[in-house]
Amino acid sequence: MSWAAPKPANLRQPAHPTLEASLSLNQAEDDLDNGQYAKAIGRFQKLLRQAEALKDERQAERAREGIAKAYFLQGQPEIAARLFEQQVARQRAKQETPILSLLLHHLASAYYQVKQYSKAEHALREAIAAIST
Repeated sequence: MSWAAPKPANLRQPAHPTLEASLSLNQAEDDLDNGQYAKAIGRFQKLLRQAEALKDERQAERAREGIAKAYFLQGQPEIAARLFEQQVARQRAKQETPILSLLLHHLASAYYQVKQYSKAEHALREAIAAIST
């Protein structure tokens, strides 16, 4: 006779999608902090797909920003600049000033790294103007 309790077929309950997205975001940001840029890009891309499926634009933008930052930190500022340009265009359309200002700052850093100094200066001036209004 066995005294062991029967094992349920599936112990893992489906997690709440928003909770899973937050966990994925935290893991991707940890990867960025630890210099694991390729891994971070993969996690951010997965988060982006999840956010788009849930129509969660806020999480999607955070994932897009993370992907661009990872490319920048990985030493690929050309790719980062292109991605930040796309984000800036979306935020201009939404008129979300604080986010726009932050993205313009990131864009200026990417431009600076690829020696596009006039574009970097323009992006910084626009970031300051956006946050000052």
